[in-house]
Amino acid sequence: MNDSDEIRAEGGEAEVTLPPRVSWLDDDTAELVQTIVATVARRHTDLRAAILFGSVARGAERLLEDAEPSDVDLLLVFDLEPEWDHQPLERRLAISHSIGLALDQHLHAPREVNVLTAVRDLTDWDPAFVANLATDGLLLWARDPLPAPLTGLRPLTDPAVKH
Repeated sequence: MNDSDEIRAEGGEAEVTLPPRVSWLDDDTAELVQTIVATVARRHTDLRAAILFGSVARGAERLLEDAEPSDVDLLLVFDLEPEWDHQPLERRLAISHSIGLALDQHLHAPREVNVLTAVRDLTDWDPAFVANLATDGLLLWARDPLPAPLTGLRPLTDPAVKH
């Protein structure tokens, strides 16, 4: 896969362009991150953004050669119907299944990818975590404008992002 690849839509799914590759990750893990975002975005049109955070986003990750290399932290932000205050179990299971489909395609990626999900406004998250995310996170992909706490996120493609 390369940065311009598209994941083709199947019946009832959205056509999605892959997010940019996280160039400082090994190829297998970088492809896994791309596939997770593209698969979830294609199968769940309520996905609004994918954000890389943690040590990999800060450029402070432990090397693969380390006894305990850093994992990759990914946050997927979803819309939520106004009448709900959290994602229903059925939707959470469907999202987990989509993530599993992506993982199945990259069984040999050397880094673990931890995927968290959140609803658009992030009101149920720790304010310190949200502030840290806004400061250190990198926007991999977005379908719509970001929620207020995350409007200042730097895109992965920003030339100021150096690792």
